[in-house]
Amino acid sequence: MITTNALSDRATTARALLDAIGTHDRDAFAAVVGADVRWWFQPSVAGRSSGPRPIQGRARVVAAVIPPNPTFGKDSTTWDVLHCVESGDLLALHAERRSTGSRGQPYHVEYHFLFRFDGDLVVDVWDIMDTLAATDQLTAE
Repeated sequence: MITTNALSDRATTARALLDAIGTHDRDAFAAVVGADVRWWFQPSVAGRSSGPRPIQGRARVVAAVIPPNPTFGKDSTTWDVLHCVESGDLLALHAERRSTGSRGQPYHVEYHFLFRFDGDLVVDVWDIMDTLAATDQLTAE
């Protein structure tokens, strides 16, 4: 669930995408992204993984963003939108994610997303987060 003030149609689409991440709803996620969507993770994260940057294509992006063994408990995520700005086909969204890790650990991390739209669909996402805070919280004993 995302908490925020009334937003535009594109912001509502971005919120739906984030809600789908939090509920592990692959179909809802896929419904708001284009067939050739590109997901740009941080260069430091991409450099440590074996995957490409960007990840491209609906099926690949869905599988990467909502993996079969998610890091977070299902339905445990809330997104607090702090800022949302639109310009042309771009929408910037600054949010905090509060969740519970799959091992029960609390999680509260700041994110910044830049979405590019083609019509009603998201076709690019730049995903920037506080990676150090996320790693510290998810690996805490």
